[in-house]
Amino acid sequence: MILQIDSSTIQQDETYDMTQPKGVALLIYNSWQNSPRVSKPSNPGKRGVPEANRKNDFGRTLESLLIQLGFYVIKRSNVSANTMRKNVSGLSDQYHGYSGSHNSLLLVAVANSNERGQILDADDRVVPVSEFLNHFSSSRCPALNGKPKIFLLLLRVTTRNPILSMVDEIKESALRKSTRLSTKSDMPVYFEPEPLNVGDDFLVTRIMYEDDLPLDGGPTFGGVSSTPVEGEVPWFAQAFVKALADQAGTTELTDILANLKRGYREHFASPRSDGTTRSLGKNSESSYTSVLLRGGQRDQHVNIFTDNGLRKKLFIMPGL
Repeated sequence: MILQIDSSTIQQDETYDMTQPKGVALLIYNSWQNSPRVSKPSNPGKRGVPEANRKNDFGRTLESLLIQLGFYVIKRSNVSANTMRKNVSGLSDQYHGYSGSHNSLLLVAVANSNERGQILDADDRVVPVSEFLNHFSSSRCPALNGKPKIFLLLLRVTTRNPILSMVDEIKESALRKSTRLSTKSDMPVYFEPEPLNVGDDFLVTRIMYEDDLPLDGGPTFGGVSSTPVEGEVPWFAQAFVKALADQAGTTELTDILANLKRGYREHFASPRSDGTTRSLGKNSESSYTSVLLRGGQRDQHVNIFTDNGLRKKLFIMPGL
């Protein structure tokens, strides 16, 4: 898919220089199903890859999107906490002192996390997001000073503080039984991600979700009652990818994220409408981010948390 860009919508003197070449995108794809809490499929497809995953590979979709947006992509799949650290540190070292024309950094991660938004590997070893940021600080990576450093994290919450979990479930039960929630209401928070001190030219977005907590207020004592269907991309992740693919070159990135958050909020606030199509975000008449809402999708908690230190508008121009 080639993105059509109307150059008249972009004010070059107020934006980062995002013409080619952009730089490196590090994609860390730790499949949400690749967790000790999730049983492995009994009938794998070719080369050990489940049939459903081959048909609907979210990691491959993200990789294709990043290439389309003009980045050189390094992909690492189902890696340990130590391997994540080595890859991020190594990337910072490569940028350090680099005199080429790369003008940005993009790190995209799909992983499990705790309710603080701290990444967990398959053995529940923790990697705070702040560690990633520190590797690209002005002193550690001066080659990226004045250039946008973008971190987009899609995190599935798999562990919680047991006491906080019970309190949240009781609040959620009361909310879902209420009929007074309108589309203008603030979306419930659900999570308390670790606070980040982002420096200039950093943008960090954490899309956090959680599956199927009980709706009757019954405690799970920190557990999660169900897991994603193998190979199935959740509706909010589909909306995220589609928004970037359709709008990255013509809509400022923080506006895209704000529109997604609004769309998620409206999805949860509106009556269930199985089998119908709803548009997430503004400009529904132009199918800004249209996704099919299937049954059970309100049995997920979803929210976006963005920490923005950008000093200019950011349009991610396509690479083709």
